[in-house]
Amino acid sequence: MPESPSTKPNRLINESSPYLLQHAYNPVDWLPWGDEALSLAKELDKPLLISIGYSSCHWCHVMEHESFEDEEIAQVMNMYFVCVKIDREERPDIDQHYMNAVQLITGGGGWPLNCFAMPDGRPIHGGTYFRRDDWKNVLLKISYEYLNNRTQLSEFADKLSKKISEVNSFIPVTGSEELDAMKVIDEAVGKWSQSFDGKWGGTGDAPKFPLPNNIEFLMRYAHQNRSDDVMAHVDLTLDRMASGGIFDQIGGGFARYSVDRIWKVPHFEKMLYDNAQLLSVYSEAFKRTNSSLYKEVVDKTVGWLHREMEDESGLFYSALDADSEGVEGKFYIWTKEELQDILGEDIALAEACYKLKTDDIWEEGQFILERNPDMDANLRSLGLDKDQAAMSIAAMERRLMNVRTKRVRPGLDDKCLHSWNAMLAIGLLDVHLAFGNGSELGTALRIIDKLWDSDDSDSGTQLKRTYKVGNWKISAFLEDHAFLIAACIKAYQVTSSNLYFERARKLLASTVTEFFDEEKGAFLTARAGASEIGTKGVEYYDNVIPSANSVMFNNLIWWERFTGDRQYDAIIDRLKGAIIGRIKTYPPGYSNWMIGILDRIGASVEIAITGPRSQEEYAALSRHYMPDALIVHTKNEGIGPLFESRVSETETRLFLCRNRACELPVFSVPELLDQYRQGQ
Repeated sequence: MPESPSTKPNRLINESSPYLLQHAYNPVDWLPWGDEALSLAKELDKPLLISIGYSSCHWCHVMEHESFEDEEIAQVMNMYFVCVKIDREERPDIDQHYMNAVQLITGGGGWPLNCFAMPDGRPIHGGTYFRRDDWKNVLLKISYEYLNNRTQLSEFADKLSKKISEVNSFIPVTGSEELDAMKVIDEAVGKWSQSFDGKWGGTGDAPKFPLPNNIEFLMRYAHQNRSDDVMAHVDLTLDRMASGGIFDQIGGGFARYSVDRIWKVPHFEKMLYDNAQLLSVYSEAFKRTNSSLYKEVVDKTVGWLHREMEDESGLFYSALDADSEGVEGKFYIWTKEELQDILGEDIALAEACYKLKTDDIWEEGQFILERNPDMDANLRSLGLDKDQAAMSIAAMERRLMNVRTKRVRPGLDDKCLHSWNAMLAIGLLDVHLAFGNGSELGTALRIIDKLWDSDDSDSGTQLKRTYKVGNWKISAFLEDHAFLIAACIKAYQVTSSNLYFERARKLLASTVTEFFDEEKGAFLTARAGASEIGTKGVEYYDNVIPSANSVMFNNLIWWERFTGDRQYDAIIDRLKGAIIGRIKTYPPGYSNWMIGILDRIGASVEIAITGPRSQEEYAALSRHYMPDALIVHTKNEGIGPLFESRVSETETRLFLCRNRACELPVFSVPELLDQYRQGQ
């Protein structure tokens, strides 16, 4: 926003976060989070007003327009508070702390997150979105209480801080050491399945979120336990999501969630993190089903990422906003008249492919394109065979894309986040494994190399979280370390390059040293002592992004399975013991933990491929769905006991091992698959 005579920038103007810059010309005297804000609150003896959001948050924008751009409201905020604006994606540790506070105060949470605190940062009140007049009343009430009842406020702040500390505790649930882990998981899936939507997929009613890790776990569980009902639910969910308006049928990529039960009407923002993970989910599902729909989803999503989300550095941006020209979804929707003008006689092809009947209208004569459930039959009725249909549809979609690219684009959050890019690297590696896409292998490795280079020391101990315009800033959090380790592990498995193994080894060791808290028995969100408010946050709940602790749990289990090194065994057991008793409270919130537990307690399957054609055999084997198998390969030498005395310079051999006992080698993928299936 350009400076005008009546509008001067506040201290957010020097930030790089698009979300903070959106507020840089508010009449509120915003400060970024940091020592300056905390010191100023103490110096002026004013409470802190901490407002947290992210660039593509719709209600964050609404509250900004209603309140933060209002001169009268801003005057009240500036008079009585030191006002701090935080991008939750840059500072997940601070967001987690004040989200815990608001959830304890109100019983709910979300963004925008607005929390009031004593000058030392102890929270005293908070909420999410406030209408203008309600916000003004809250401001006046809190300022009155601070000026007149400070002792009581401080006592409440102490009590609330104690409760937050209890939320961050990670002690085992009483009796958890006696629980049978597999029984816990079976019962959890049974409880979870009661909420399955048998018609539209997913769970529950509206809104519906595409939760990649939940789908990945259920698919893994169904495969390992031969549960046809659970696998059918997975396929229904994937089919419905891919066919609905939540998936951009023309340009690719999933919106963050659907406001309805049927995946029709999205909240149109697109986030990097869920699309990165959905690449993995749909690639894995393709291995199992060979579904052309799943391949289309992957191809279009990869296309969207390169076309709209790729930074010149080779990293990828964070998000696209839901709004264009102040209207949600305007960039993506169509009227029937528009489609007819663009396509002419080919409107019949559009009607065959998409749901364009009167009953399918979203609002005001506008359509959100959804896949027609009768698409294949409709195309045959037009006299098109499979190849002709594919060519005609591709040409039609190009014409629609050409028109759409001329529209005003949604806002772009152009910062590149470390952990989200690591997730994307993993997703692209899975695309490569499922489809043999060599170009995406190169993209994934480039991302990993760039993330590693955020550490000037090359030690894995000084990684940075956010990148923009050539600059890295903010020390990395546990989430960044955990996902980069996972990406390096995956890259090592795919390439057999010791470079990525060594990076995983270094980063695993430094992360354990710097983030693991012996007292809590878990990994802290930020390095011990790194937070300005002195919190020791522990994130363990799997949401749309798996918890960093569960990712580390899986990383440590992989390390032990592959290397035989049991130095992290005690940490693995402490994490498992602390989480196993919590799973039954809400199974979807522990899906990534349950994947790790299946690896920990199940029949361990490791496959080593050695010899001159090891790379080719690995690629062939990796096109099969084998989620419980750790597969590695080497041409001439390798790290760890799986390769020991098993490498031949002239002969390619495949070794399948269960529970540290290996069967006789075989010499082809079909033979190995027979061994694998016989042991299931």
